[in-house]
Amino acid sequence: MKLYDLCKKVILIRLFPGMDRSMFSRLEKYEGIIVEAYGAGNVPSELFEELEWLANTNQTVVIVVTQCIQGTTSNSYATGVSSNSQSGNPKTPIVLDMTPEAAFTKLSVLLGCQNPGRKDESRIERARRKMRGPHRGECHGTSSKKRKIDCK
Repeated sequence: MKLYDLCKKVILIRLFPGMDRSMFSRLEKYEGIIVEAYGAGNVPSELFEELEWLANTNQTVVIVVTQCIQGTTSNSYATGVSSNSQSGNPKTPIVLDMTPEAAFTKLSVLLGCQNPGRKDESRIERARRKMRGPHRGECHGTSSKKRKIDCK
């Protein structure tokens, strides 16, 4: 029995020192990008600019998570502050407090859903909205109450 269609255009990348920003131009074909950032969610500003471009221009859902085994993402870095600000731009990269594996799986499911959500939003917009909130306690500090991941 098939429960969900998974989007195959989601990629998980890990930042490393000296990473060239031109590498991000190769990510245009993806609908979802999970970025494992340094420490508590730090992304070098020149790389973050590329992620913002992908999120805004290329209609890509960009999620930033931490590489750390313990600890969480934080808004103490400029990356977290700019992406989680109440600027009114829902297309900025989203900094989440969840494991890379959980973020990858959740985004693959949400982008794979063909079921229409709100009538006025696209599949990409719906995935952005749904990634910001917990579904099954996958984010730190969220309820572990089990809920079905719906596509609406």
